[in-house]
Amino acid sequence: MNRSEFLSLAACGLLALNAAWADTVLPAVTIHGERADPLGGEVTELRDSPVGGADLAERLRDLSGFNVSRVGGTAGSVFLRGLGGARLPVVVGDAVADAACNHGMDPVTSYLQPDAYDRLTVVKGPNTVQFGPALSGLIRVEREAPEAGVRLRASATRSGFDRLDQAAEVSWAGELLWLRAGGTRNDSDNYRDGAGRRFQSFYSRYATTLAAGVKLGPDTVLEADSENGDAIAGYPAFHMDGTRFNRSVWGAKLTHRRPGRLLSALELSLRWQDINHLMDDYSYRPVKPVELVPGVLDQLPTLLMRQDQRGRSARAVVTLEPADGSTLLLGIDARDDHHFGDNLRTTRTCFTGTTNCPLFTSTRSAFYTLDARNQGAFAELTQQLGSLTLRAGLRSDRLQTRAGELRNFLGTQLLPGSFDERTEKLGSGFLRAQMRHGDGLESYLALGVAQRAASSLERASFAAFHIDAETNTELGAGLNGRSDALQWSLHAFVSRVDDFILAEQGTRALNVDARRFGGELDARWRLRQGWSVTGAASWVRADNLTQHVPLAQTSPPEMRLGLEYESGRFSAATQLRLVRRQDRVHVGYGNALGNDIGETPGFATVRVMAGWSPDSRLQLSAGIDNLFDRSYAEHISRTGVFQPAGFVQTERVNEPGRLAWLRARLAF
Repeated sequence: MNRSEFLSLAACGLLALNAAWADTVLPAVTIHGERADPLGGEVTELRDSPVGGADLAERLRDLSGFNVSRVGGTAGSVFLRGLGGARLPVVVGDAVADAACNHGMDPVTSYLQPDAYDRLTVVKGPNTVQFGPALSGLIRVEREAPEAGVRLRASATRSGFDRLDQAAEVSWAGELLWLRAGGTRNDSDNYRDGAGRRFQSFYSRYATTLAAGVKLGPDTVLEADSENGDAIAGYPAFHMDGTRFNRSVWGAKLTHRRPGRLLSALELSLRWQDINHLMDDYSYRPVKPVELVPGVLDQLPTLLMRQDQRGRSARAVVTLEPADGSTLLLGIDARDDHHFGDNLRTTRTCFTGTTNCPLFTSTRSAFYTLDARNQGAFAELTQQLGSLTLRAGLRSDRLQTRAGELRNFLGTQLLPGSFDERTEKLGSGFLRAQMRHGDGLESYLALGVAQRAASSLERASFAAFHIDAETNTELGAGLNGRSDALQWSLHAFVSRVDDFILAEQGTRALNVDARRFGGELDARWRLRQGWSVTGAASWVRADNLTQHVPLAQTSPPEMRLGLEYESGRFSAATQLRLVRRQDRVHVGYGNALGNDIGETPGFATVRVMAGWSPDSRLQLSAGIDNLFDRSYAEHISRTGVFQPAGFVQTERVNEPGRLAWLRARLAF
């Protein structure tokens, strides 16, 4: 799709929306945070949305600047402005969460079901230092203390491909104590793309949570929580499927608040996480026999991989209010993470066409063992000066990494860094000025620097134990406007990443220098009698300055146009998404989560939805995604050539075809 076709389709699509889809709904474009946030990010209420989601990645893909690399029916890796993985930390409560799989079979967002959390905060760019280096930005999900009395919240979404998403939570809160218990379950069969091709993409996942809080005094609260879950999943993007994603999390937090005093708050938190992940190439796909003696003997090789992640973290934050309009956060944190992986290879020798297998061999080989300890200290100051708000932050980290055996995937080669140890010192900081210009207009200018060392999984999988840390220096600016009829926001950024960690052919990593710039535009125009027109656009250009080529795994420009209607308890909308062709690629290069495969054609999809709320406690909604059943794939996507027998192999993992869904949400 060239530029003229892209613009023509956008104009025609907007006219078609006005004429043809006057009775459909989509979620509103989020332009401003719905409440003040200590991170200075955009806040979205998760439980109020008429749209569900099997995991957090499905919700994030609807926000400007985000893309999701599909690996199957679930567990897509999230990218913000073209950067993801360890460059985009995901904070759950007060701790950065981690994953186990070295190539993204279980990104952190795959463990987070939106209906199980209260709010989502997105920070774009290195504009906070509270939770470690954040090169691309930061994602945070939180649960809030329950309201007084007994409360029940439940939701269910039923859709095509036998997909069912369920969530329920019950809570009780008194004067001194509150209790909460909840659970989620997500199931789906294999989906088909717009051309009817079936993808190995089934999954089944559950999680349960328990939490309690007690008032130790008028200003002090102690909270504790635990979460346990497991899953299975089939993948077209890997030559194995996930047979176990056992995850256990425990946490405790002590909060002391005295607003209006010099020491206005003190927070102490602890978090433990344990993930046991198994994948194999025989449980959910046929084993390919290898002829040993044609017509007489066959060998049936299988592979089982185990990957474990165990982590613990501690955090202490003091909030000071030295003067009116001034807030100072001082904090320290520490993390201790252990990553382990090994492979079990077995071979059965069988008589051809029989189950008589007289010979069996089994070999276990080490893959990687890594321990990482990080100690950090940070300070963030917010100063209100009339219509001007200044925010500044500084952070220092000391990271110690110790390796055991580091081997290639086959276990045949010992990689550099094995049995080695290193210590790195990292620094981050930012300065942000935000100004109100009369009624309804705000502007900001921000400068941030973030240093990030290679993640444990990058060190383990890309022979990158001794690779240099990368440093992102980014300048951002923006405008936010609001009037009775029009709400809009414009964000732009330019950044230089020194020693960018670039993966080559999925086997090694190297440092290059990179330049990135782009931005996002969101707008909502309220028309008469409940009608609104929405629009959003995002664009990123990135260059590998060292090799004089485009920076791999950069998303193409895209635009969204929508028409919404709301009248009393009924709402409806439609949305047209337009994505341009991406021809700026560097084939074979990328990041820990994927490489550029080649150029990607542009595409357009339409989504429609309607909602009805008979009262404040019940919300019903229905919709159709990919209305015209288009066959397409996102540019940032994994290859689809690893599908088992009976499935059609594709260059990329295509997106699902037409998908109709029904959703009910209950809260009282």
